[in-house]
Amino acid sequence: WIEVSIANDGRPVPADIAGRIFDPYVSAGGKDNMGLGLAIVKKIAIEHGGEIAYQERGGQPVFVLRLPRTH
Repeated sequence: WIEVSIANDGRPVPADIAGRIFDPYVSAGGKDNMGLGLAIVKKIAIEHGGEIAYQERGGQPVFVLRLPRTH
């Protein structure tokens, strides 16, 4: 596996939607955000045999992308 963790010092995803953050039309970004970006990212990761997850580490949001190694 290749694993990439992406973190920033922004606010974590609100607890009420954290479990659904990769579902289509779920967003904490306000009315101008369609909530499709992370759903598309998850679909692409799965289509390549990988996965993506959301975590909080030290109160910071972290996205972890795992993809299988290829030869």
